[in-house]
Amino acid sequence: MVTKGLTRRAIFSNDLAIMHQEHQQKRIERGRLSVATLETQMNYAKNIHDFLTQTKRAALPATALNERVADDLLDHLLRERKFSYGHVEKHMKHLKQVLRWSADRQLIKRHPLQ
Repeated sequence: MVTKGLTRRAIFSNDLAIMHQEHQQKRIERGRLSVATLETQMNYAKNIHDFLTQTKRAALPATALNERVADDLLDHLLRERKFSYGHVEKHMKHLKQVLRWSADRQLIKRHPLQ
């Protein structure tokens, strides 16, 4: 694994989101997670990635994700996508889960939203 570029991993590019999904797939194989849960998480990741691409933030390093970007995501999902607040909260929880998972495995240096 490349250690020099740890913080350069994109927020929800094919890096962290796919690595997390592969990890979750292993949990399915062990009977620790349902396929439906993984499919839901993949949908959250797609919506988050679409927002980051639309706002030209998809190539930013994961550690550049700050509260302002998270607030912009929340506003986008509520106002433009017209998701309910509870559904938006699930997206935010998933985003934080992936970042925490990435930091715990030292794929990024720190969790940027903590």
